[in-house]
Amino acid sequence: MIDTDYISTLFTGFVRTGGFTQFVNLSTRGNNLLDLVLSNDSEIVCNISSKLPLRHSDHSVIDFKLDVRTVAVPVGTVGTR
Repeated sequence: MIDTDYISTLFTGFVRTGGFTQFVNLSTRGNNLLDLVLSNDSEIVCNISSKLPLRHSDHSVIDFKLDVRTVAVPVGTVGTR
């Protein structure tokens, strides 16, 4: 038998110590918030919305965008001293 209290405690500890933020703040199944979008970068997740469930699911689809920007590294600078 699985000890769900132990698993919940481990997961909650991981989220807290990792500095993660939960971005979903809307109902995803009936009036319940059951789905998670977690990140330890508070600016990377944006435009969260709920869409109709797919096929026979009773969970709404969570739609979001990741704001991922790359930084150009000048040629010849990586790995040099």
